[in-house]
Amino acid sequence: MGLFCILWAPLVLLLWRSLAGGGNAGAVWAFLLGAAAALLHGLAGSFVEPRGFGLFRGLYVLVDIILLPAALPFLAALLLTLCRPSGTAFNLRLFALVWLIPQGLFRAMFWSGPLFLILAPLLWTALALGVPFFIDMAGGAPGLRSLPGILGAALLPLAAAACFWAFFGQRPVPGAAALAAVLAPALVSVFGAAQGRAGSGS
Repeated sequence: MGLFCILWAPLVLLLWRSLAGGGNAGAVWAFLLGAAAALLHGLAGSFVEPRGFGLFRGLYVLVDIILLPAALPFLAALLLTLCRPSGTAFNLRLFALVWLIPQGLFRAMFWSGPLFLILAPLLWTALALGVPFFIDMAGGAPGLRSLPGILGAALLPLAAAACFWAFFGQRPVPGAAALAAVLAPALVSVFGAAQGRAGSGS
């Protein structure tokens, strides 16, 4: 299970690069910042102390397991873009997937159990591909038509936390439903990239 946690993000990154291509802009920054964030998180401990099975446990899942590893790279990419002289945006999917490589390595050393070592990395990569899917949807639509994309990008991490929480509470049916909802945008992105590659090769 630890091996899965370490290798899953690099494998998804290789799959995405083979389908979508693109440059490596920001990859070094993503890896270094991801490693620094994982190290600081490990040294500082949990931002939300898990207590019992109530609100604090739910916030721990949302913040420490989902948002810090998988949502923070989008904020980091935005800040780096604002600091770039050219103002050119990074490839968010590439940036987030590279960020997750050191995250998986550090977590594999300290976490245990299938929920943490298999489900969590699966949710991270789903967010790395799914959140940019909704951001692209919002950016390509004017006015109120961008609202579904904005809501999707905001709600997807919550769905990932709900998925983890459901499986943690031994509720496989709602957990599987939430997992399907989290994976759907990522799978659409992958199939869209595959179709684009097939179209360009024909």
